[in-house]
Formats: sequence, structure tokens, C-alpha cells
Amino acid sequence: MSIWEAILLGVVQGLTEFLPVSSSGHLVITQQLLGVQASSHQLLGFDLALHFGTLLSVVAVFYKDIGQMIAGVLRVLRRPSWQAIKNDEGAYLAWLVILGTIPAAVIGIGFKDFFRSLFDSALIAGAMLLITGTILWLTRYVKRHDRQLKNLCGADALMVGCAQALAIFPGISRSGSTIAAALFSKWDKDLAARYSFLLAIPAIVGGIVFELEGLSQWSQQSLLPLILGVATAALAGFLAIRWLLGMVRRGQLHHFAYYCWAVGLFTIIYFNWR
Repeated sequence: MSIWEAILLGVVQGLTEFLPVSSSGHLVITQQLLGVQASSHQLLGFDLALHFGTLLSVVAVFYKDIGQMIAGVLRVLRRPSWQAIKNDEGAYLAWLVILGTIPAAVIGIGFKDFFRSLFDSALIAGAMLLITGTILWLTRYVKRHDRQLKNLCGADALMVGCAQALAIFPGISRSGSTIAAALFSKWDKDLAARYSFLLAIPAIVGGIVFELEGLSQWSQQSLLPLILGVATAALAGFLAIRWLLGMVRRGQLHHFAYYCWAVGLFTIIYFNWR
């Protein structure tokens, strides 16, 4: 992989990880369009390294929420009880993030090899992008957005977590599916976006931990493209988060449906007929 290919993939990852257009789908498609020569383990390892870059961007934008959750958990640990968790906004948000992580963790670990094999197919990514576009389009019909953190329960977090689990398929947007699931349940728009991004943290960390094999196959000669890819992913991710927060608050999430449909159709036609 050349330096310029790594930088391009870093930009693609950073933008599409948080914009609701599927980072995994775009990486699969872009890698095949560029003709990147690497094993599936190496490509997955590079993808996860880019995910680390986007993890840095989440921390940079939501450090106050992260600090609030950590402080809340520490307060509750002094006198642990369900009531203490419920009454502490930071601890309760952390609890909902933990619950929301469970579905993706169970499915990702249980079907790890199956999902890894899907990263070789641009056609699957294209088809899943069509589904992502449909999910985003349907959010325009949700009119109520009044549920705040105190009104949520564990079932709400698990439902959004199941949407995140579906995003293991390349082409299903993690941010798009989780924000949409929250909006369908009448969550406050800002809370839906914040929760989606915070939910990405354990998902990204878990993915990196369970796919270290791919990262270990990168040679020392490949470290420069890897580092530059991570750096560009972090910068692009930071800008994408800021942009998407504004789009969600204005109720414009469904605008991304047109892009997903267009890229999905192009991918299916191109890779089916070339």
C-alpha cells in the first residue's frame, strides 16, 4: 500500500465512520477500486488501525461526556446501588453505553469469521448501502424527539445496540443505524447523536483488541502508510462529527439516503459488469 493510498483510505474512513454512509462499506469498495494488494488479515488490520484514528476524534469531541461518565461511575462505586446509578446522569449514561455494547459484542465474537469473510465482497457492501439509505430515509417521518436521558431504560439501549450489531455488515452504517434507531424511539436529537458516538468507543476498542492478528502482519516498512492513515482518519473524523451533529439537530439525517443509494447502485453495477 502506497502512502497516498493510505492517506486516501484514512480520509474515507474518518469521514464515513461518523457520517451515516458506512465506513466499512466504503473501505471495502475503495480498496477494491484502488486494487490494494494485501491479505484479508492485513486489510482488516489496516481498517482497524484507521478505526483507532476515528477513536481519537470521538475522544476529542466528547471528552466532557467521557469525563462525566468516568466521574459518575467513580461516585457510584463509593456506594453502589441501582438508585445511585439512576440518580447520577454520568453513571446512568455509562450504564446505557455498556448495555448498548452487548449485542454487537455477542454477535461480533460469535460470528467473527463469517463477518470477516464479507470484507472481500464489494457487491455485499453495495447492497447493504441500499439498506442504509432506506433506514436513513425513514427518519424523516419521525416527528417527536422529546425523550431525554432520564426517560430512557435498558431496553432502549439494547435496541440501539442491536442496530449497532447489524452494522457489522459492511455497508450498514453504524452511526446511521444507531442514530436512526434512537430517533425512531423518539429520543432527543442531540442525545441520539451523542449516544451513538459514545457507543462507538467500546465498539472500536473491542474490534481492535479482537483483530490484533491483522495489525501484527504489517511489516516495519509498512508503518509509515499506517501512521499517516491513522492521522488523516482522526482529522477527517473530527470534522465529520462536527458536521453530522449539526445535521441531526436540524433533522436532516435523511439527506444522506440519496448518497447511499447512489453509491450502492454504482457499486453493484460496476462490480457486477466489469
